[in-house]
Amino acid sequence: MLWNDNYLLGIEEVDNQHKKLVQLIEDTKKLLVDAQDGIDCYDELVAVLKELAEYTQYHFNCEEKLMEAVDYEDIIAHKMEHKIFIKKISSFMSEDLEEEQKEKIEELVKFLFDWLVRHIMNTDSKYVDFI
Repeated sequence: MLWNDNYLLGIEEVDNQHKKLVQLIEDTKKLLVDAQDGIDCYDELVAVLKELAEYTQYHFNCEEKLMEAVDYEDIIAHKMEHKIFIKKISSFMSEDLEEEQKEKIEELVKFLFDWLVRHIMNTDSKYVDFI
């Protein structure tokens, strides 16, 4: 998932954070290539998942503060999407990542790509006019 300017919201701080999230997806995709070649990616996968969990928490907090500052009307639903994402990443982290790495990385990349694109294009784009 390479960055696409269609993902720009026009809020520099948020756009930069989204770019960082796209880079983390790219880092995860690189692990998939190694896993397909039979290389053990356990340590790298755990590191990417930790960074993803930490960075998304930071990003979500920033977004939520922006929405709170303007009393954004859909903030509860937006926060719920964030919580669902965090829970899904936590579930990836709690799996046995030693086995079937290729399949788990494929599942993670698909989830991250689908979720981020949908979230930026559909959910995040709704609060832009309020900021």
